[in-house]
Amino acid sequence: MATIDQRWFKYIGWNSQGDLGPLTMYTNQKRKLVFFAKMPPLNPPSFRQVLLRERFRLLGQTWSALTPDQRDAWNKMAIKGRLRIHGYNLYSYWQLTRDSATIRTIQHQTGITVLP
Repeated sequence: MATIDQRWFKYIGWNSQGDLGPLTMYTNQKRKLVFFAKMPPLNPPSFRQVLLRERFRLLGQTWSALTPDQRDAWNKMAIKGRLRIHGYNLYSYWQLTRDSATIRTIQHQTGITVLP
């Protein structure tokens, strides 16, 4: 692994972690950016990983299937509720947890209805 001086990345406002093309990068404890060649996983995904990936794939599909007005309502509710997240994140939370009480509280506070 090679470390690269991060100063020029910070100068242009680029702070990267994760995969970029054929490289994987992260910031080590000494705040240096570390690059190494991206390696494929050695083991196949577990059953739970497959289930979670499928769940998130379906979540994206259900979001896309909403009408523009419905997506706009989720987005406006997140903004008006000052939640610091996008409407998609709020929708994801509801789909993954089915915490209707929280969503109804936010609906009440914002005056925007997304759940019947």
